[in-house]
Amino acid sequence: MQQHTGEHIISGIVHRRYGYHNTGFHVGADVLTVDFDGVIPGEDLSAIELEANEALWKNVPLRCWIPSPEELPTVFYRTKRPLPWPVRIVEIPGYDRCACCGVHVAQTGQIGIIKLLSCVKFHQGVRLQLVCGEQALEYVQDIFEQNRIVSQTFSAKPLETGAAAIRARDALEGEKFRSAGLEKQVFASIAENYVSQGDVLHFADGLTPGALRNLADAIADKIHGIAAVFAGSDENGYSYCLISRCTDVRPLGKAVNQALSGRGGGKAEAVQGSVKCLRQQVEAFWAEK
Repeated sequence: MQQHTGEHIISGIVHRRYGYHNTGFHVGADVLTVDFDGVIPGEDLSAIELEANEALWKNVPLRCWIPSPEELPTVFYRTKRPLPWPVRIVEIPGYDRCACCGVHVAQTGQIGIIKLLSCVKFHQGVRLQLVCGEQALEYVQDIFEQNRIVSQTFSAKPLETGAAAIRARDALEGEKFRSAGLEKQVFASIAENYVSQGDVLHFADGLTPGALRNLADAIADKIHGIAAVFAGSDENGYSYCLISRCTDVRPLGKAVNQALSGRGGGKAEAVQGSVKCLRQQVEAFWAEK
């Protein structure tokens, strides 16, 4: 009843402000969704939410009735199309009047609170996501608990966690930049060990796909053949990258996948993938290729 009546209030406000129709709604276990056939400006959402909650603070009594066949044509109510008698009208004075056969609270104050969560494009209009009443309280309690954890993690006051998160993000970006520079130096040092060699097989500890390619690139710049870098472990398998400045590596990549239970692909100059095998199997394949 709280969710349904809250939907009435929101739909009535949106209809009065923009003339949009409610084209569907769903009362979920966690949130309520309402669809409208027009676009609601994002900057208007706070005002819509405030007006909806003002309806609760006023504790407006609802009126539900079925007009007589003679009276019905004279009653204005929110509807997408004319309805034949009998029609049950549900009115929240000052906020909404529509045809509805559902259940509602007796007075708007029984809803407690209405909180809009999101507004996203949906078909030709928008979909609003909101919570009402007890559901809203549970949602806010969950958010508060999450923010408490964030507050403790960042050693920030509850209303300052956003700024703390931004500082942490900026610091992390700085560390990523510094780490990338150090990683480049390490890869260059490794590549120096293979200067002027032919094909090279190199094993590394766990690397991201990007780092794996960067290391293979650094080695390929120093040799006259194919740089094959494998990163991983016997337990979890290996990711690999094959790069050459002078040879099409796709045939070798196909052979790797067939011989070592792998998958992957790429272009003539570079192939990446993964294999499920032991290191000694990779080494044996490389020795026989």
